[in-house]
Formats: sequence, structure tokens, C-alpha cells
Amino acid sequence: MSRIFIATSVSLLALTACASQSTEGLPPAEAPPPPVFEQAAGFDAAAVEAAIANADRPETDVERDELRKPGDVMAFIGVAPGDTVLEMEAGGGYFTEILSAYVGNEGTVYMQNPAAFDAFLGDSLEPRFARWENVEYVKA
Repeated sequence: MSRIFIATSVSLLALTACASQSTEGLPPAEAPPPPVFEQAAGFDAAAVEAAIANADRPETDVERDELRKPGDVMAFIGVAPGDTVLEMEAGGGYFTEILSAYVGNEGTVYMQNPAAFDAFLGDSLEPRFARWENVEYVKA
């Protein structure tokens, strides 16, 4: 008990010492610039836009685009057409739809969901699987 009290007392003393220091007269601190994002080799922005604009995408997915920013996400993950992708906890398939169209027939998307997702997904994925020839569903 006394060690905890001593450690707490020392911590409080250190915090008090820091809090009493004045910043008056000091120049404003400058934050370092964010790291430069470099586009992954093979990324095809036009193919991503085509996958997002795909007329087969459900209207409910299209409505989520503004919030989810699929173009930015796809650019960040750096997938290229023809790649093999493992999408973990894919849920209802919002990104699976885009990934499937983007990687194309030369690529494969493994759509993984835990078995517990069955309770809220039901059979809602069945209509989508009819369109996804390059998607394999993994329940694990």
C-alpha cells in the first residue's frame, strides 16, 4: 500500500511541477507535417471510380458513399486490379461489391464474416452472390 502511495505522490508532484511552468514569451509550437501518402503501384483510380459507379450496386450502398468515402479507402489500401483480397468482417458486403468489380475476373475477393453475423445478415447476401463471380464467402 505504501509503495502505491509513494508512486502516486511522486506522479502528482511531477505533474504539479509541469503545470506551474509558464509558456509566456515562447514561440508557438509547430506541428510536423503529416506523412506523405504515396500511391501504391498498380492502383487504378479510374477503375475504382468505375467500380463505385457500377449501376448494379444497391441504392442503400450508394447512399452510404458520402459517409464511407470508398474512393479514398480504396486508394489507401492500395489494391490493384487482379489482386487477391481478404476482406475481414465484411458484413453486408458494401466494400465487397466495390472490391469485386475493381479486382475484376483476374482477381479474387475472400469475404470473411464470423458465424455470429448470420443473426443479423440472414439471407441478405444471396442476391449479391449471384453477381459476384470472383467472391468466395468464408465463415470463420
